[in-house]
Amino acid sequence: MPRTVRTIVTGHDANGQSIVTGDRLSGPDSPNVYVPAHDPNVCLTDIWSFDSVPTEASRDGKDGGRFTLKPSSGGATFRYIEIPPESIRRYDNIDAYFEKMDAGEDQAQGAKKKHPAMHKTNTVDVLVVLKGEIWLILDEGEVLCQEGDFIVQRATNHAWSNRADTPCSLALVLIDATTPAAA
Repeated sequence: MPRTVRTIVTGHDANGQSIVTGDRLSGPDSPNVYVPAHDPNVCLTDIWSFDSVPTEASRDGKDGGRFTLKPSSGGATFRYIEIPPESIRRYDNIDAYFEKMDAGEDQAQGAKKKHPAMHKTNTVDVLVVLKGEIWLILDEGEVLCQEGDFIVQRATNHAWSNRADTPCSLALVLIDATTPAAA
């Protein structure tokens, strides 16, 4: 079951002193959270997004609105993901899952034979496994990522497979990127 995530945002008061400017809870019904209707054990929560990088530190990020798989052009997104064990994860409506997130051409159609959730975005994703373990599946090979491991995923076809008995939690930053043509 997706958990509620708390986000605390800091800023400055009129005298330039650091203060808390926001403290919010994001649950399954929040606009910055995506829980696919066909698979209610999967949860993606956008913590903060920027339309461009670098950004002005005092500018508010986007913390609501329509959920999308990747950040805006030139932007970045900080996201929290919960992935359930494969034994209860559902892929029967995976195309609608990606469509709902505006994945478009980023879904790796040819690679779906390897795993139904294979996809690719023109982003550099920096991830850390917060809890549990997960398999990173690539076109060629797989690697087990465990609690405390960091992953830098650079615009490659990939999927995540939780082969354990407990959910896996990941924190990641997606950074819009350009990719050269395949060699």
